[in-house]
Amino acid sequence: MAVAPVLLWMSFKAAHGIEGDLHLSRLVTNPVASMAMILQRVPIVLGVMRVVHAAHYTHIVLGMVFVLTLWAYLLASRSDRGALNLLSVEEQVLWTILVLGHLLVLLVYGLTPYDANWHLATSLDRVLIFPFLMLGMLLLCAGEKLLLPRSN
Repeated sequence: MAVAPVLLWMSFKAAHGIEGDLHLSRLVTNPVASMAMILQRVPIVLGVMRVVHAAHYTHIVLGMVFVLTLWAYLLASRSDRGALNLLSVEEQVLWTILVLGHLLVLLVYGLTPYDANWHLATSLDRVLIFPFLMLGMLLLCAGEKLLLPRSN
């Protein structure tokens, strides 16, 4: 049932000859050219991502996550509250999503047929909201671990 909207959209696109902007079929049919285009655009995308992350103080939040996690780990290891895993399963999932989200952003903007700078300027701020939310969730997990240490 959840696939119905996707199938309807795919049939509508096929009926009207609509193609997507990314032309992902190129990645499959001509991977060498696609990789060359991605590698050419990666420095541009990473540069703009660095500026966006700096504007949103991501480096400060990331540092807070590391400090709180290590602090909670050290406090738990020195007390009688039991051993504390450095990363819980939830945190491992969030870190994985955060890294995969950034890799997906690199892939999408690397394969865009549009001018990379224009495309990044029009949408990267919105696209990075999801990784920002994952980082916020990691901060909450680290704070919870510090405030309520427990045995895992």
